[in-house]
Amino acid sequence: MIQKLRALSKSFDELQPHGITEQELVDLSESVKTNLGTSLPVGYAAFLKEMNGFYLQDYAIFCYFNDGIRTNFPEYGNIDLVERNRDFVDYTDVDDFLLLGESSISYIAYEKRNNQYVLLSNGTLRVLESFDTFEALVLCFLKL
Repeated sequence: MIQKLRALSKSFDELQPHGITEQELVDLSESVKTNLGTSLPVGYAAFLKEMNGFYLQDYAIFCYFNDGIRTNFPEYGNIDLVERNRDFVDYTDVDDFLLLGESSISYIAYEKRNNQYVLLSNGTLRVLESFDTFEALVLCFLKL
């Protein structure tokens, strides 16, 4: 999946960030637990170790806003995982999901109750499709 994302980015002359460190993953996991009351999904955590977020045209996979992102990808500031989820819950009062990314028509998320990755409509929050892995979710989301 990472190779497909990098190839897609390269075709648009876009760079994507490197992954986060083990310590940053620990810090993010603690922040998610403290601020959002849930655990970081394993598949998404593995993705972040390889690529700290993804942003291309209308598609975003949320990142951990660390020093590397702040310096090299400041535009990623609006796709910080914790901040986007805080804002989402404040705006909607819905905390059934941990949002992992978005486009103009859908969200990718982790459904806390069923421990599944899901594609949600961006409006009604209806589950459009469920996935066992983060990779399957992303490939569907990006139509790869």
